[in-house]
Amino acid sequence: MKHLMIATAAVVLVGGVGHAGAQTPQSTSPSYGSYGTDTNGAGYSNPRRDTSGDGYTQALNLLEARGYTGVQNFRRVGGVYQATATRNGRSETVSIDPAARTVHPVS
Repeated sequence: MKHLMIATAAVVLVGGVGHAGAQTPQSTSPSYGSYGTDTNGAGYSNPRRDTSGDGYTQALNLLEARGYTGVQNFRRVGGVYQATATRNGRSETVSIDPAARTVHPVS
């Protein structure tokens, strides 16, 4: 009887350790936002915004959308951005205004 109780206790302890070892550890990486669902079940994201980089990103995305590649010398000039980029095999310097969604050649 004594051996049965010891064997049962060993099984319980091993089973408990196995279960504790199977738990997923908490993430130690930083949180950059959250993801959830609204009341209709649609997903939404709430990322932290880097407002200083938004204009740069929008300007680069606008260049790509207008067919420009090989962007070089990308810089901010006042309230707009300028870059040298290639489109239709021609390299040209352009001015990009992300707020107005315009791209114009610089004379």
